[in-house]
Amino acid sequence: MSGWPPKELTAPMDPHGAGLTGISDDARLPLEGPHASAHDPFAQPPQHQPDRLQEALGTAERTIDVGASILAQLGSQRATLLQARDAVESTDSKLGQANHLISKMFARARTQKMALYAIVLVLLIVIVLLIFAKNNQRR
Repeated sequence: MSGWPPKELTAPMDPHGAGLTGISDDARLPLEGPHASAHDPFAQPPQHQPDRLQEALGTAERTIDVGASILAQLGSQRATLLQARDAVESTDSKLGQANHLISKMFARARTQKMALYAIVLVLLIVIVLLIFAKNNQRR
């Protein structure tokens, strides 16, 4: 087995497969790994790397600005919600006081109604007694 490995597998080759027969340029896959950009025609040249870095920094700054804006809006909304909560608590307290006051008013009205019924009953009894007394004097 002196012919193993075949010469085609051990011979130096172009990274993009130049010299291979039957494979079109469009069918060749780009290299992957740390040295791919050196031979990849689609990779950006090193002089464009600062542009990409500046673009990434710009994106990061815009993201920070958007985040700060969102935090400010959330802070404002929190303040609004706290004010609304305080207003609801105040309203709840005032409703509790009003409920207590109305309950006292109903109790007082019930007491006055009973007193009025008692007065009417006493007056009816007095009227009946007067009529009875007047009828007994005529006889």
